[in-house]
Amino acid sequence: MCGIAGYLNHDTHRPAEDSLLRLMGRRMAHRGPDDEGTYTDKNAGLVHRRLSILDLSSAGHQPMSSPDKRYWIAFNGEIYNFQQLRKEFEDENYPFRSRTDTEVIIALYQKYGKDCLLKLLGMYAFAIWDTVERELFIARDPQGIKPLYFFNNGNHFAFASEMKSLLVLPFIPKELDPEGVQNYFAHGHSTAPVSICKNIKKLEPGHFLSIKDGKVTETLFWHPQIGKDKNGVGKEHKEQSYNELKRLLNEAVESHLIADVPVGVFLSGGLDSSAMVAMMAKHGHSRIKTFTIGFDFGQHYSELDDARLVAKHFNTDHHEMVLTKKDLQDSIEKLVFHFDEPFGDPAAFPTYFVSQLAAQHVKVCLSGEGGDELFGGYRRYLTERYGGLYRMLPGLLSEKLIPSIVNRIPRSRRLKQMIRTISINDPVVRQANWQMVFTDEMRHDLFKAGKFNSYEDESVYESFRRHRISDGSDGMNGLLYADSRAWLADRYLEKADKMSMAHGLESRVPLLDRPIVEFAYRLPIDYKVKVEFSKRKRTLKRLLGQVLEDTLPQAILDKPKHGFAVPLDPWFRGEMSSFVSDILFDDRTRQRGYFNMDMVEKLFKDHTEGREVRNNHLWLLILFELWHRMYMDE
Repeated sequence: MCGIAGYLNHDTHRPAEDSLLRLMGRRMAHRGPDDEGTYTDKNAGLVHRRLSILDLSSAGHQPMSSPDKRYWIAFNGEIYNFQQLRKEFEDENYPFRSRTDTEVIIALYQKYGKDCLLKLLGMYAFAIWDTVERELFIARDPQGIKPLYFFNNGNHFAFASEMKSLLVLPFIPKELDPEGVQNYFAHGHSTAPVSICKNIKKLEPGHFLSIKDGKVTETLFWHPQIGKDKNGVGKEHKEQSYNELKRLLNEAVESHLIADVPVGVFLSGGLDSSAMVAMMAKHGHSRIKTFTIGFDFGQHYSELDDARLVAKHFNTDHHEMVLTKKDLQDSIEKLVFHFDEPFGDPAAFPTYFVSQLAAQHVKVCLSGEGGDELFGGYRRYLTERYGGLYRMLPGLLSEKLIPSIVNRIPRSRRLKQMIRTISINDPVVRQANWQMVFTDEMRHDLFKAGKFNSYEDESVYESFRRHRISDGSDGMNGLLYADSRAWLADRYLEKADKMSMAHGLESRVPLLDRPIVEFAYRLPIDYKVKVEFSKRKRTLKRLLGQVLEDTLPQAILDKPKHGFAVPLDPWFRGEMSSFVSDILFDDRTRQRGYFNMDMVEKLFKDHTEGREVRNNHLWLLILFELWHRMYMDE
């Protein structure tokens, strides 16, 4: 696992500067503390920061060349089937010089060109420079596990694992993108291909770029087949699906354990992370190192008991950390630094510390990310599937009476959001609103008379609309796929990558192994989300739960879905209220002219005086201001 960057001057007579490449590398040194390397070839340059996981010797140094020196690669990620792929070339006496997966990618590219991508199983972002064709090739893995940003203005092309490495380049202006700002305040993050900065884009998952003669071409190379929601449901089909998923899970975890360094597990006590422990134990690993975070504020905000239950069941070498509000105040600027963009998921805070804890013991950790989007794990999926019943109610009830009653209930944020969202007829707009922080109406008020008040609302729905597949699907599987693009890649995977890499720790996600992903999207929705009135019948992640029945404690199997809750609500109403107000009402914040400060003051008072739950709104405003100070004002 590493950090990569580079740039290309479209003016072929203008050489790439090694000093600029090293500056780009230093900005993300945390991603690769073990080694640094640069390569320049006239107008092109690559830089690599290495975190050594496979072949710890100097033979793994990057940028790495093909034996004939024609191709040069900077690679971030892990290819889990590289040993099988390597055998094909050993039979052809390919002159390998290392035991790395990096060298296998070069060999594949030499033989198959861009078609090599679908042979790779793993997580990756890499760049290959062809010294003969003078072409730069850049690719990102199908699920977007590894991030990749790029910039192109007609004179220069640049790319990097983290946006901060681009912002050091003198030819990249620091300018906010209005669409990125709208996306951030709607969802808590920008959605690919848009970033918070104008002209800096995110390469979308499953895409590659080719840059030649000043022309940049983007191509989609992977797309799943989305199955019909009700196809194949029957006893025989269910048994086949059960056996297939069990086999795929077993193979995925086994392949993700390959490393020349210790491997642990992020353990929350939920179904997905517990499955990682169970599968490692099945493969003969004893005293697995597991890592969990809790809070010193009530049982609702702690997963420690559930994690301890799993740790005891599998006799793991278990490690815990309990966080306080002081930890948040002391670390918030570190979170801002590592995300490059304002990033509004509060769970980034505990993820940062569980990664710090794990990095003291291991260099690789397995995580359960992706299980909810693939197998239907979120409660909103249940509401979405059966929400049509609510919309069939008479308008007097669904549009007036029920919302009126709910709106009178103080501090009922989740209920109000559900009633507001379930009534929306457009399925794409409804999907985006399930987790929207600042609604369309609130953003209009927030940006009133400010710099972002004229941007179209449709921009915040574009990612959901573009990825909402209807071909062959009755709706719900297409919704899960859109969530995997608009939420999983840009929020949860970005959080996992940047918070783990902040500590030089590699995070691996076996549930997003491509064979599992392709299998999951072909499954009928009844295998994922369905209400059955029986004590032992799961309503969410049904097939996945059945596969794990023989391996996990019953209490974990029966545990209701519980997100990673962070006690911002009580902290912001209590002793942290002055911390919040000092940032939001500072002269610097006011003088920017971005926000309607009357609305900001109302949000603050509504929350601190207990009328409404506004901690997520305040959190987004705080992080945006701190990010602006760090990256725009510097």
